[in-house]
Amino acid sequence: MDGDFSENVIHLQVTAEYSKPTVTSSCPDDFSCTVTCASHGGYPSTRIMWDVPKNRNTSRQMWKVVNNSEERIPGTVMFTSSSTAYFNCSKGEMKFLSCFVGDIHSDRFSVCKYRTQKRLRHNRL
Repeated sequence: MDGDFSENVIHLQVTAEYSKPTVTSSCPDDFSCTVTCASHGGYPSTRIMWDVPKNRNTSRQMWKVVNNSEERIPGTVMFTSSSTAYFNCSKGEMKFLSCFVGDIHSDRFSVCKYRTQKRLRHNRL
């Protein structure tokens, strides 16, 4: 019976779904906002991406990604992924934005709302 054996190779791919991305924003003035999108508990390491519809308010000159991070959660093989984007508010509100990791999307959100509301109030005076 020596030599009468066969060898099988099995490839195992392990993945873990990231959490639904959470969105936090900070708009310290009428001219800009920074938005951070974060998701955790996924594997393998995957970068957060942005879904910014193209229109006059969201041209590439009006926003940019300023930081991306994929960090391993200590004591696990899982990762936390985050991304921060800067938005120029000079043209007013930007709507229907989202971020995603893999096929998991955040809720849609808007930025620069304050600037638009202030402009409308000023025009009514």
